[in-house]
Amino acid sequence: KGQLPREIYANTLSEQTDLVAKEIKKLVVKNSLGYKDIAILVRANLQADPFLRALNMKGVPHKFVGSFGLYKQQEIRILIAFLDSLTDLEDSLQLFTLATSEIYELPMQDALAANSFAKRKGKSLHWVFSKLGELKDELEIGDEGVALIEKINSDLQSGRALSRKQNIGSVLFDFLKKTKYLSRLEQEGNVEAEIKVQNIARFFDKIREFSSLTRNETASAFVQWLEVMRGVGDDPATSEFDPETNAGQQLIEAIEEDKTVHDFPPLPREKVRRAIENMENLLSRDQFEEIMREIEGHRRSRPHWYSLFGGPSNLRELAQYLQRHLQYEVLYRQWSQSAHAQDFYPFIAPGQSGEKRVRGLRDLASTNEVVTFAATFLIDSTRLLINKFHLGELWGNWYIREVRDRYLAAAKSRR
Repeated sequence: KGQLPREIYANTLSEQTDLVAKEIKKLVVKNSLGYKDIAILVRANLQADPFLRALNMKGVPHKFVGSFGLYKQQEIRILIAFLDSLTDLEDSLQLFTLATSEIYELPMQDALAANSFAKRKGKSLHWVFSKLGELKDELEIGDEGVALIEKINSDLQSGRALSRKQNIGSVLFDFLKKTKYLSRLEQEGNVEAEIKVQNIARFFDKIREFSSLTRNETASAFVQWLEVMRGVGDDPATSEFDPETNAGQQLIEAIEEDKTVHDFPPLPREKVRRAIENMENLLSRDQFEEIMREIEGHRRSRPHWYSLFGGPSNLRELAQYLQRHLQYEVLYRQWSQSAHAQDFYPFIAPGQSGEKRVRGLRDLASTNEVVTFAATFLIDSTRLLINKFHLGELWGNWYIREVRDRYLAAAKSRR
């Protein structure tokens, strides 16, 4: 179908990406092609970044399809959290993820209270959950939260008992059946739910791969194997829909009906150019000389700022170093996925007449919550910076004068 792929040559990468973006626009205008009829092929996912930036600059609507990301999907993170919670009674983070997931939906207030109590006592969240009845005078958990924690404890106990007799696949399938998670997704019948079901099926493919390599098919052995595989970069592709299927067609129709996808304005190139020049002038100052030398020494590896001078190699390690791993797992992952449009499917919904529609990409109902959390982190970061670089400087007066009233008003409106 269509023309054979062809290469576009140029003297520099930036020139090449610009020519590719222009060629796509020309094909759409002159050859009456749709954007969905055109693809850019790259040898590796990282090589796609310059082309994606060029498409954004030219206002060309596009979708990046990469061959990784399964383990980052919400439904797979839930399954991994369940398996970790079965085998590691000290891993509070994974139990927290499981408890607050869409399977159990433990109220965040109860989850945070239990986790904070565990930290104060020097215990794990597993210990708090198992002793909940004995701690009712010390720990305030709502009736709904108590019932959900008892359900979580029961499911984990059943999973551990079954894991002594059955392999990892049977244990995980029993969990899905007991919680009715798969049945719930199948009943929803929308694009998002279908993708989740297919991603879960791909995760079971990984379990089958593991089973083919060993006779020790226990949950503990699988968790250890998965950790090793992820450590060396294994992260299978998520589910992608064939446009010929009903689900794929629904997605295409929903995107085509959304005018913002087609009419999104290109970035103001002149403003971008001036901003880059201003940043370059700033970084040329003497105070940044040592930092710029460090960056130049790692130019080929394209380092993140926090990895310089022997720092953490990724954001998760940075969060752990700063003792903010809970915020990373619970808040950052979710917000990052929404902010960077990594998952478009939750925004597709049925219209009043049954046709597909695209929800607003910004949920105003949660704006105050996001702003309050962001303000809290910003205030805390400012405090830490002042204490680090301006030891002895009183920052409380600034907080009271310019921040406190607005911050408390935002927090109150959120409640």
